[in-house]
Amino acid sequence: MARLRDALTPSHRVRAFGSWTALEGELQGSEVDACIVDADLPSRAEALERMERLQLRHPTVGLVAFGDFDRAGADVFRLG
Repeated sequence: MARLRDALTPSHRVRAFGSWTALEGELQGSEVDACIVDADLPSRAEALERMERLQLRHPTVGLVAFGDFDRAGADVFRLG
């Protein structure tokens, strides 16, 4: 998190959320430019479902996914 904060301008705020539900709650009431999400948490299938839902509900929010892309990573890329 510290390196990410250092890389962004002061006008960007970096926050961590412990669950998809907490992230989705924050997106409901805040202006968010982008989210960095774990594409394997809690599983690849559930993360993909959550990312698709976020993309539909918040189309202006950029999604950056990280994960173990040595295994079946193509599903994540179909999000665009």
